[in-house]
Amino acid sequence: MKTPNAYSIKNDFSQPIDAIGEFAVIYKEPQKMEHYHWHGHIEVNWLETGVMSYLFDGQEVDIPKNQLLLFNASIPHRCLHVEGEKGEPARLYNLYLPLDAFLSWTDMEEIQQILLAGGVVTGKKHEVMDYMFIKNWHEDFLSNPEYKKLISLELMARIYRLQLEGWEEKRLLPQSLSKRKKPTKGEISHVARILQFISQNLHQPLTIAEIGKNVGLHPNYAMNLFRKVMHIPLKKYIIRMRLHRAHILLLETDLPIAIISYKAGFHSVSRFYEVFKQEYKIAPNLYRKKY
Repeated sequence: MKTPNAYSIKNDFSQPIDAIGEFAVIYKEPQKMEHYHWHGHIEVNWLETGVMSYLFDGQEVDIPKNQLLLFNASIPHRCLHVEGEKGEPARLYNLYLPLDAFLSWTDMEEIQQILLAGGVVTGKKHEVMDYMFIKNWHEDFLSNPEYKKLISLELMARIYRLQLEGWEEKRLLPQSLSKRKKPTKGEISHVARILQFISQNLHQPLTIAEIGKNVGLHPNYAMNLFRKVMHIPLKKYIIRMRLHRAHILLLETDLPIAIISYKAGFHSVSRFYEVFKQEYKIAPNLYRKKY
């Protein structure tokens, strides 16, 4: 059975698609990436075999083998280096937890805050049971969609244990981030609602006023709070998620560029070309041909 893509696109393109992507568990051979990418998930990695490293906004992080590693995937990152061992390719388990779902978890403020700030963390000790859990999660994910909620609950319990036992930071945060005041439980809850609204309405025109109204916050407060918690301006985050959606549609469908522009939330093709070229240094049609 082919492993499903975390950002698989619905066949019925008359219907809106998820902006951020769904919960997924993937087992794959990781590949070096030529470009940064990002998506609205907390990503959990378990490197089974091989050697691998990520680049997070210019800072390299080695991925420990046989150990949970968590990071906020909405921060630009790419696989910088990967190699197998003993003649076999590297193999990696990826768990993709939607960011808005992660922020809705209660009693997780410590780990939520460190990941939102851009931290990359691992547990302080190797847990033998983690490998068994991850293998079972992957098998359950492939066998029955009904298991997704159960897997998510078991993952929540595992991350809660990591928070209680403590963690090691694999990425040193910039001083400007590490000195910022940590968001409160209420602030994280507000941002979770903002992320959920964006996720459900990314294909529609979005304004700060509309976002604030639908989550029950004053627009200026919503905008400032989002930047405080997510460390990125709200408008920039929306563009980032739209570009990610367009990127996936370009590579996984044969839809015309104009339709992709619309479905990604860019209601002007010229604007889509402008923003895409700024990010990827190449026009969308040429990017599709190249990759």
